[in-house]
Amino acid sequence: MPVFELPLAELKNYQGRNTRPADFDDYWERALAEMRRVDPEVELVPATRIR
Repeated sequence: MPVFELPLAELKNYQGRNTRPADFDDYWERALAEMRRVDPEVELVPATRIR
């Protein structure tokens, strides 16, 4: 069973200790724009059953 140093009410609002980088929003905007430019060309192929 896990042991926590904060009460549950405080854990629900805990944001962590790492500070948010100054360019956080810019980074994600660039990353999402790059992802949206990629055509995934998904192909679904049925698997054969192995027994």
